[in-house]
Amino acid sequence: MVRNRVPAAGGANPALRRIVFGSLVLASSTVATLVLWQVLEPGGIVWINAVLLTLFALLFTWICVSFWTVMIGYGVLLAARLGARSRPSVPMEPMEWAGSHSPSRTALLVPIFNEDIAAVFARIEAVYRSFRDTGSGDTFDVFILSDTIDPEIWVQEEIAWLALCRKLPASSRIFYRHRPRNTEFKSGNIADFCRRWGRRYRYMIVLDADSLMSGATMVELVRRMDGNPRCGLIQTFPVPIRGRTLLARMQQFAANLYGPAHVAGAAFWQLGEGNYWGHNAIIRVAPFMQHCGLPRLPGRRPFGGQILSHDFVEAALLVRAGWEVTLAPDLGESYEEVPPTLLANAQRDRRWCQGNLQHLRPLLAHGLRPMSRLHLITGIMTYVASPLWLIFIVISTADLWRRTNSEHVYFTESSFFPLWPISHAMEAQLLLGATLAILFLPKLIGLLFLVTDGDRVARFGGRVAASVGALAETTLSALVAPVLMAFHTRFVILTLLGRDTGWIPQQRGRTRAPLLVVVRAHAEHVVGGLGAAIAANYFVPESLFWLSPVLAGPILAVPLSLALSSSVLGQAAGRLFLVPSESRPSPLVRMFEAALKDKTAAQESAEGDRALDRLLVDPHVNALHATLLSGTAGTVTRPRGSLVRRAARHGISSLSTAEQWEALSDAGSVMWMHALRQRARPSARPDLGRNRGE
Repeated sequence: MVRNRVPAAGGANPALRRIVFGSLVLASSTVATLVLWQVLEPGGIVWINAVLLTLFALLFTWICVSFWTVMIGYGVLLAARLGARSRPSVPMEPMEWAGSHSPSRTALLVPIFNEDIAAVFARIEAVYRSFRDTGSGDTFDVFILSDTIDPEIWVQEEIAWLALCRKLPASSRIFYRHRPRNTEFKSGNIADFCRRWGRRYRYMIVLDADSLMSGATMVELVRRMDGNPRCGLIQTFPVPIRGRTLLARMQQFAANLYGPAHVAGAAFWQLGEGNYWGHNAIIRVAPFMQHCGLPRLPGRRPFGGQILSHDFVEAALLVRAGWEVTLAPDLGESYEEVPPTLLANAQRDRRWCQGNLQHLRPLLAHGLRPMSRLHLITGIMTYVASPLWLIFIVISTADLWRRTNSEHVYFTESSFFPLWPISHAMEAQLLLGATLAILFLPKLIGLLFLVTDGDRVARFGGRVAASVGALAETTLSALVAPVLMAFHTRFVILTLLGRDTGWIPQQRGRTRAPLLVVVRAHAEHVVGGLGAAIAANYFVPESLFWLSPVLAGPILAVPLSLALSSSVLGQAAGRLFLVPSESRPSPLVRMFEAALKDKTAAQESAEGDRALDRLLVDPHVNALHATLLSGTAGTVTRPRGSLVRRAARHGISSLSTAEQWEALSDAGSVMWMHALRQRARPSARPDLGRNRGE
């Protein structure tokens, strides 16, 4: 297991740390707001000045929270580096439990929803092999919790699960469950596990379909939970890996370079009242079951109904009940994958935006700790900040036009002396410099922190490659940020207008969107950017230079989106955005890549061999599906005989999706279809020589 050099927070004073952090944030925001107050025209329109000052104070405070979190994180990491240099190198202590105590039984949960079968089961295989290699394999059971609604993928999952159990072998350690109705989405999936099997386990480690975590990290998480009976949840920092497109490689480079400081800083001042990100975390099952049942919000969607962003709320409920929720910035080998394209990223943000805006109601819930309310506000501001920035830019530009086109009054009736105009150019430049420092100084310090660490910078390809990569990432991020601002603004407006996003499968593949789809998705960005540039050049020409960083991204949105979604450009930038998981991959990553290669090859060799067709002709697949159905509560009644006969005669693929779901949800009908098919085609026999599940 890779441990990052971050000191523990034992004996820390939470109140003192938070006072220091809050003072830094408020002092920075107050000074910047006072400078803006000086810049604004004293005799200007009062309501415009008030709106600009209010928006600026709120938004500058928002970016200061991130700035000071990262700066404190760099301080923590620097102290750890200096402390490590002053101590002699000693080998890591073996992971042992005191006396005869053994690690508590832990369930590893993998919720899936219409996922890539080869990738998901390759990850599960790698994780299983990894924790088995620790010698504590008996501690963990794996639960594949399927909410898949595509009938073909559903049967593929069952075949892949059986093949994996035979291969490892692990039929008594890896379990598969498919819910007939995916009510309440992912949180309902986890809740269903807790109701069925939660009392058998002390802890559960929740992974996403694209998550990886090493066995050593999981064992360490269990040991920490056993060592702190008041800890309800420990969140690791999942590092992005396996980026193939230019966007994914850029994001994983930034996360590897700047992420450790952000997490270390957050852990410094959040301590036992941290947050939960929904995956790559260990949870104490009993208090989770007792306190984290999510209420259905009153009213209709998008603000009512099931809470989509459940993780923040669950962490808040645990903390309210007196349990600690902590970050573990020192644990490595916790991974995830990021959306490969800008449109896939926006699709995910659409759901997150609605879910985070739903937090407006839990924010006022009785008994929540102030830190938990801050986490909820942070989630809301992640998306609300975009329309607020847009409003601020529009109003400030309009106010600049008003002042530019108004004549200064030198004499008034109440004064015998002229009123000379006062220049605030120096204050404006100071404010601009402070804003740029808040945005870019953490990146510069992160790069300096990297290039002064010889061993770490070698994993990024060396000082030159890392420096050029940091410059390229900063440039691309500056272009992407206004496009994301436009997306987020639209998402907030749609949510306020009552448009529900629902819960659709994430796009984790590498495929690029068609050109027409990209053009349609970014058309309003291009039109808006060009329109704003033309208007600014006509009405306030001097503002065009300052607005150009904001307008460049939207104007270039279509070629930018196409370039970022290109795996060819991503491969070309491999040296530029090299990260440790690629230069020195861990055994876990190597095991996953090997398993994925095998499963992908087997999947390609069986292309055209549909799982639904095998369900009819292969008695083993038919029996497997029927057996798994027999243990599933809530199956539908037996379909009409005509439906079953039609499926047996023409294949299940001839049915509509709704009819397929109806036919596949009843064990008796599944076996009946197979019997009718075999009776109609007595010569047909399954090819049992091929192990197509691999």
